Amino acid sequence: MQPYWADIRAIHHRELAQHGRQLASLGVGAALTTVLPGARWSGDCLQIDSPQNHTVRLDGRGLVITPTVFWTGPPLVGELPEQPVLLAYPAPAELAIRVGAESDTLAAILGTTRAAVLRLLAAEHTTGGIARERGISAASASEHSAALRAAWLISSRRDGKAMIHHATVLGLDLVKLNTRQPPPDPVAAPPRRTTW
Repeated sequence: MQPYWADIRAIHHRELAQHGRQLASLGVGAALTTVLPGARWSGDCLQIDSPQNHTVRLDGRGLVITPTVFWTGPPLVGELPEQPVLLAYPAPAELAIRVGAESDTLAAILGTTRAAVLRLLAAEHTTGGIARERGISAASASEHSAALRAAWLISSRRDGKAMIHHATVLGLDLVKLNTRQPPPDPVAAPPRRTTW
């Protein structure tokens, strides 16, 4: 499991972000039926198309949904008295775990130098600081930071004669999702789930 933990986290994070966008643009009912094709609301019940034609009666308990890469069948429903209903569904097939030699996916997207600059800008640096740290010319550092700024991955501000750059939330997320991480501490909190 350890070699694939970064991919599992990335898949989970991508799905949670997708849920948030759907929730904001479609509303709770439509967002839920988009995540679970064929699902529909009937009064206070959620009907799920599956071999068992499952009906989930919420009765005010709430619903927690979470994607999983460990199951490819129909959605799984967990119900305990007086607890929110847990609904686990398979993550979309296009989010498969990568198997084989590890590669720098961020560099594949941005190029090696630009990816290194974005990673560096998790902390603030001046253009000159980028050039020194990455071993590139000031003109190249300026060109890379301009391209990253145009893509909303970094923000820049002037401080006297210096230009100071820092990764945006989007840039930090891109770095985080494309960085291999060690497996979580077994006593740490479980990954976040979307609760509706």
